[in-house]
Amino acid sequence: MEYALARAQAGERVHELMARQTLNQAMLLIDTDWGGIYQYSDQRDWRSPHYEKIMLTQTSAMRVYALAHQLWGSENEDYLGAAKLIWRYLEERMGAPDGGFYTSQDADVDANMDGKTFYAMAAEHRDKLGRQPRIDQNRYARENGWVIAALASMYDATGESAYLNRALSTVRWITTNRRIGDGGFAHVDEDRGVPFLGDNIAMARAFVALYASTGERKWLDEAKRTLTFIQKQLRQDMAGYLSHPIDPNAVGVFKRPRLLVEENVAVARVANQVRWYTGEKRFGDLAEHAMRYLASKGLTDIRLFLYGVLLSDLEVSNVPVHITVVGAKSDKQAQALYAAARRYLGVFKRLEWWDRSEGPLPNADVKYPKTPRAAAFACTNQTCSLPVFESDKVAAMVDRLLTPPK
Repeated sequence: MEYALARAQAGERVHELMARQTLNQAMLLIDTDWGGIYQYSDQRDWRSPHYEKIMLTQTSAMRVYALAHQLWGSENEDYLGAAKLIWRYLEERMGAPDGGFYTSQDADVDANMDGKTFYAMAAEHRDKLGRQPRIDQNRYARENGWVIAALASMYDATGESAYLNRALSTVRWITTNRRIGDGGFAHVDEDRGVPFLGDNIAMARAFVALYASTGERKWLDEAKRTLTFIQKQLRQDMAGYLSHPIDPNAVGVFKRPRLLVEENVAVARVANQVRWYTGEKRFGDLAEHAMRYLASKGLTDIRLFLYGVLLSDLEVSNVPVHITVVGAKSDKQAQALYAAARRYLGVFKRLEWWDRSEGPLPNADVKYPKTPRAAAFACTNQTCSLPVFESDKVAAMVDRLLTPPK
């Protein structure tokens, strides 16, 4: 969906129709009583859900509906409403009392009541039943990283601080309870000896999302640490990154390296973002190493539907939309400009807030003129806009820069 939205924003009508149709039909999978979205439909009309609610489905849908709202929200509020329904479920039913989020909820109540029967009930009847599908109460770093990134997307789209506050409280819980040193994360508390790529790249992505949402450099530093950990612990020599280190005592098929497409897509995309944010070549090299695996003939010959590879290739091969707000973080005008810049859709966007009191930006590749008040600039491919000073002019400024001359 992110690939379709990126192409739709670029003016490709076919991808816009694909994105809209998919988003509209997927709303049929949303549980309008409790919130949340079911995993998939086993019929092509979208009306036969598999009732399991897994975290990947919740956070992915919440993010893409938030992105769609940024692109088409002026037309109606349906996409934002869908994202909020999914968040309501996570907030009310999947949040652990002391921090973090649980992993998933089963489809069926038990052997005597399947999901189709249970979820046909209204919310009050479900509650009166006294039992529900089992919730897996493990709190994995991976799933919580997904939640943090999705909440950052909701904050970007709405400006509502409750989403950011919950993202920050979740990242505090995960860094306190799942950190294993050198920037890495464990899957669960009892599993500190074997790092998994899924947990670490999800947290790296969460840190990058928080940096873009807040402009606070500590989150970019955290992303760098975690990517460095991935490079040291999980790099495969020829290409790509391992799902987990190979056990030296393993035998048979368990000695084979295991690489997952979706995880390497995430590595390529996150490392490429950090490359642009920092200007450090090593992160570009990290992204390209993941792409060697993703573009390998052995993979592309056996997988026909590789949308994530297309998206990674699009981003690694191009320059991001670059929006910078120059002004003190205590300045009300700068805050309004940055909020407007957050709202601007950019599946591949470099968003920065330069408060001169903090020193140069991590990647000071653009020289901004001094202005009498806080200002926003947009740049791409060595071309920059004139500054704008009003928040309601930010989107038009970026659109003008991205619109090719006739």
